Amino acid sequence: GAHTDWGSFTILATDQTPGLQIYLADQEKWLPVPPKPDCLIINAGDQIACLTNGVYKSALHRVVTTSTKPRFSTAVFTYFNMDATFAPLDQFSGAREDDDYVEHRTTKEYFHFKLHQSLGKGKGKDKE
Repeated sequence: GAHTDWGSFTILATDQTPGLQIYLADQEKWLPVPPKPDCLIINAGDQIACLTNGVYKSALHRVVTTSTKPRFSTAVFTYFNMDATFAPLDQFSGAREDDDYVEHRTTKEYFHFKLHQSLGKGKGKDKE
């Protein structure tokens, strides 16, 4: 289903079969991402959204089957060190009216939080 990537960046190589879509929240619609030959797709993940206090968004995306052909893709997920603490960088503090990412947590703590949240056990932005 639709999701954001938990880490910092996702590098995606795809075949020429369409299906990837990103959500445009301001327009409340899904936008197809057309595959391009010899190109990679780079998604900023939740950790980048946190570092920039939401200035750079973690792309909500999904894959929708739009072809009768199989769709193949290979992803490389990048993350900060599991024990690294992350929070908004100083230059992004106060960059938005609502500082969404004010708490400091490690990658491991964040992944536990997201896992619990995905299982319906998470509570907002609180640490687990």
